[in-house]
Amino acid sequence: MDSEVKTNLFKIFRWISDRLRGLGISRIPLVMRLHNFLYRTLIPNWDLSRQVKVLNYEMIVDLKDTGDLPHALISKGIYDPLMTKVLQDVVRPGMAVVDVGANIGYFSLILAEAATQEGLVYAIEPEARNYNLLLRNLSLNGYLTSIQPIQVAISNETLTGTLVVNDKYHGSHFLLNQSLDPVDKRLTTTRIVSLDHLFENCEIHFVKVDVQGAEMDVLEGMETLLDYEDIGIIWQYIPDCLVKFGRDPKDFLDKLASHRFRFWDVNEKKKKVVPTDVETLLKQYPVGRGTFTNILVRR
Repeated sequence: MDSEVKTNLFKIFRWISDRLRGLGISRIPLVMRLHNFLYRTLIPNWDLSRQVKVLNYEMIVDLKDTGDLPHALISKGIYDPLMTKVLQDVVRPGMAVVDVGANIGYFSLILAEAATQEGLVYAIEPEARNYNLLLRNLSLNGYLTSIQPIQVAISNETLTGTLVVNDKYHGSHFLLNQSLDPVDKRLTTTRIVSLDHLFENCEIHFVKVDVQGAEMDVLEGMETLLDYEDIGIIWQYIPDCLVKFGRDPKDFLDKLASHRFRFWDVNEKKKKVVPTDVETLLKQYPVGRGTFTNILVRR
């Protein structure tokens, strides 16, 4: 295909895609497959990354990533607006914050701005391509001192393991275990540690966790951190991913409740934060329905 024709077709495709994104059809499996095929087919060779204005920052995004993040940053200059606002509200100056699953650094920058120069953010990302973009985005915005990048995966033990890399959707990498099928995925080795091991003798005030189903493993590996009475955590909660990881969503929520946490549903679709509980979350986000949300827990 002629390069100029391909470029123009890609611009038209991206224009249509951006306008359909808010209609809720992008998560229909057939639509997702068609979108990903057209994206990979039409994207020009020159257009592999782009620097975009995002809130108070400039960020470099990878246009080979077919996930929601780069599209949202390009078309809207913001990603998950409600989640963004919640993090801006709950993180205070001077806090020590951990971003587990930092990807290319969007939420790390949000957290660092809220914590100010008095605080510190640890941005944890195991996958090499995301980690390199994370470093570039921290440098681009002058945050290499107030954000400390760490290239590891987080679980409930310390060892060398296998990361399953999704070369299409760069926010969907996960640790390999016996419950998961890595067919058609690229495998790479990674260092795995627990949060308690990584932050031994450190007081952590807030944690953001996005680990594609390994939430229970992360929780089991942070028992000491949970001793800090005022710690807050926001979890991406995808019941189907927990099940694929061999975990029961109810066990995960019950374990959080056993630590005397209160729950808030950060519902991006309804654009509101509401108090909730284990029973309500299990009813609203059942297994097998593709449902998901973010859960804020505090004492």
